[in-house]
This record gives sequence, C-alpha cells and structure tokens, in this order.
Amino acid sequence: MLLLAVALSGCPPAWPNLSRKFALPPNAKGYLNDRIEIELAVQLDPNDAKTLDSLAQFHTLVPLAHLLHTVDAKLQLSVPEDAGRRLQLLSYYTVRFKDTASLDELRNFVGRVRRLGPATIKRAGLVPSTRAPTDAYVGTGRPVKYDPLLLPFGTQWYLNATGVDTAWNCAATGAGVVVADVDWGFDLNHPELQGQYDPSHVYNFCSGAAPGAMAQGLSAQPNAFVYHGTGVAGLIAAKQDVVGMQGIAFGAKIWPLQAACSASPGEPCDESVVEGNPWAAAIATVTSESCGGCRKVLLIEGQTCRKGNIEGSIAVNGAIQTAIANNVVVVVAAGNGDRDISIDDFGDPITATGAIIVGSTDYSDDHVLGGGSNYGADVVVSAPGDGEHDLTLTSGGWKCQPEPAGAAYTACFGGTSGAAAKVAGVVALMLQKNPGLTNDGVKDFLRKSTFTVTSSDSTKRGGVFLDAAASVKAADANGCQSP
Repeated sequence: MLLLAVALSGCPPAWPNLSRKFALPPNAKGYLNDRIEIELAVQLDPNDAKTLDSLAQFHTLVPLAHLLHTVDAKLQLSVPEDAGRRLQLLSYYTVRFKDTASLDELRNFVGRVRRLGPATIKRAGLVPSTRAPTDAYVGTGRPVKYDPLLLPFGTQWYLNATGVDTAWNCAATGAGVVVADVDWGFDLNHPELQGQYDPSHVYNFCSGAAPGAMAQGLSAQPNAFVYHGTGVAGLIAAKQDVVGMQGIAFGAKIWPLQAACSASPGEPCDESVVEGNPWAAAIATVTSESCGGCRKVLLIEGQTCRKGNIEGSIAVNGAIQTAIANNVVVVVAAGNGDRDISIDDFGDPITATGAIIVGSTDYSDDHVLGGGSNYGADVVVSAPGDGEHDLTLTSGGWKCQPEPAGAAYTACFGGTSGAAAKVAGVVALMLQKNPGLTNDGVKDFLRKSTFTVTSSDSTKRGGVFLDAAASVKAADANGCQSP
C-alpha cells in the first residue's frame, strides 16, 4: 500500500507506462500503491465558489493536469472542501491511479512533479499508510502488586507517577475543554464513557456517514481496533465515580473520530478503501467545527505502517500546522518503531509541525525511554505507556489473554498511544486553568518538569517526563493557590 504526497507547480515530463501492474517489493506491504497525495499552493477562498475539481481551471496548474492526464489518474480531495474553505487551507488532494506502481516508480513520479516548479507545488513525497500505535495483544495483563497507601489508584499507578493526583488538588478537571481523539475505533456504549462523549461530534471518516451517524468501527459494527480509541478515551476521561477507573481529565468532553479504514479486519496496517485522506480530513474537521467557545485539544493516535511519525503524510502535516495556527493544541503519539521521528519511512526529513509529540516510558520510577518508543529532538514530553501495567478501558470484542471475554477493563494497553492519551488529559487540565494558552504556551509549561527522560543511547531523546502537578501549577495564574 503506497501513498505519495506532492506540493505543486508546472511542464509535463514523460511518465513511465502505467498500463501494466507492478509488484510491490516485499518490504512495502501495508502501503497504498494505487495513489499519490498532492499539496497545492492554492488556498481555498471561502468567498469564491470555484472548486479545484478540475486543475485546468487554474492556469498555473495546467502542466500538472497534463501530467496526471497521461496516467489517467482520478483526483480526490484529501480534506473536505467545506472545512478547507472555512480554514482557508492550502488544498490537499489524493490522486488515485487505475493501476499500481512500484515503489521506485512512485519515487520517480514524485521527482518529476517536484521539477514542475515551486509556484504551485509546495511539497512532494511518498506518504505511508497507518497502523495502530499500540499493537494488538501487547503485554500479559498480569496483576500488579501495589501498596494501597502509596498507590491508592491501584493499577492507575501512572496518576501518582506523573503527579496527576496533585494536579487535581488545583481544582483541575478539564471542564470546558474538548479532547478530539483521531483514532481507530470506539465503543460508544462503554459505561465508563456514558456522558463523556459529545454525541453531537461523533465522526466516522471511513463509512461516508454523516457526522454523528453510527457506522463501522463506532458502535454496532466494531472493527478489529475498536478497543484502541476506547482505551485512549478511558485514560483521558473515564468517569469520576467509585467504579473501575478515573480519567485524568474526567470533566472534559471527548470527540471520537474514526480515521482508520482498514479494508481487512484484523490487519495491523490501514489499507484504506475510502477517497482522500481520512486522517487529514478528521484533523481539518476538528479545527473547523465550533464547540461554543471551548478550548480544543487534538490528539492524533496514528503512526505509519512502519511505526514512524504520522506527520510524514503531507496532508496530515499541513492539517496539523493549520490546526495550531487556529489555536488548537495538538498532541501526537510519536509511534513505537524505536525510530527518529524526524525521518519518514523513505529516509526523507519530515517538516516539523510544532505539535506536542509524545514518547513513552516503562513501568518504573527511573524516567527511562521505553524500548520501543520513537525519539528525537522534537519529542516534547514522554509519559508512562506500559502495556503490562496501565489500567484503562477496553471493548467487548478485544481481550488480553488472562482477561475474561467481554471485559470492560484491561492492563494490556500502552506504548505511545497510552502516553499521548495521558499527556492530552493533562493538557486539558492546563487549558481549563488557563484558557488563553497557545500550543507553544502549553509546550513551555510541560517543560517545567524537572525530570529528564534518559536512555542508554544518548542519541535517543525523549524530552522531559510528564509532571502534571508542575505543568498545571505553572499554567494557573494563581499557582494553584486561592486568589
């Protein structure tokens, strides 16, 4: 499965014959090999009725239109046009070929598009498909021995380890904040999440259903990864009661957005059969939708098929930058490939978006970067993400070995998925205390932590360790003291 991303300009070179099918190399499994992605340096004008359904409408795009015509490719919007117009986005397109091409030929095509010139082409590059940041059946789910005086939340040990219990003393609950989780699937009927979802902002970018409609992966027809968004939502906002567990920002609301559209249930890589780029579409929708004056935290729970940084997708990358420019605070799971987040799956550098990228640590007090966590200078913060100890919610269709089928809770959920969820919850607490914070302001306060994440390899940087108490105190103008 292969994607390709381009940012455009113009004079049509020859292109190899695509009338026959080409076999993908073995290591390219999980990539779309029938489409590319393009980013046009043409902004959508909310006052202009013209659309970009035909590149020939725009003189500077004629050379690109000619180039695409030679391969008989179909043009699809990567981001919904209504959202793009509201945000005055640069326009992102997916170009789907009738036949498949090899990795080398797609690379060759990217080079030819880049050579059209910078006037209308911003960027060009191959774009990978995605996979769930936490693999299925991670960990053993074995019971955790704990001292009830030191760890009153039991297997929610991470609340104490990150100082969340202290941050709650600051009267921080996440009230007035929305956490929009762009993810793989959700159980909308989990009892711990009843009243925690915002029913007017339930989205599925895989079914073509209207926002709020029950569709594949969200309710009656769960996909193989419905547990993923359920686990993430639990860490963020599970109800405050005497049952089960308690989310970090239990006063916040969750917007569940399914963006993974795997054509093969149970396959770890997302082989999308829908048009456009559902991840970018979800991000743009979160940015453009109104929530009555609330603050938004956008959490992106995706990684590439090779477990790299999802920001390697040009449409996703651009949509994140637009979200931040529109005062959305963006949190991104770094991925679990033990890789540098600044390099994409093809060895090319990734443009930094400015998002809060999150690494993971294991079950210890040593603040050591987890063995599988991605790393790099742009990792802002790391948090616990241990797939053998971290209590969260699960869906009835997924279990880890020792759990009874249909269990509502699991200790088999970790990695950067769990870590990013915890950071997003803490960000919601910070925004409640200081609604005026920008994305960069949140970063600055997260860095108030005095704990540096370490690694046996000094080149693997994981930022600071999440200190919710210090971050929320720094965000609060009163320092968590009575005015």
